[in-house]
Amino acid sequence: MSTTAPLAVTMGEPAGVGGELSLKAWQARHSNARPFFVLDDPDRLAALAQQLGLAVPVQTIAQP
Repeated sequence: MSTTAPLAVTMGEPAGVGGELSLKAWQARHSNARPFFVLDDPDRLAALAQQLGLAVPVQTIAQP
């Protein structure tokens, strides 16, 4: 397994903390960190980022 392969993070329980943890992990990433993407509803994730005051640019991607 390559250590540079992207990591897929799922939203988990819709009423849980998965979205918040994903957003905060993106903000805390380091420049040499393994790339990751989140499997979640982009509108829900963007709304959550706004509610939490987190400047995370949520974007829809076609493939990782």
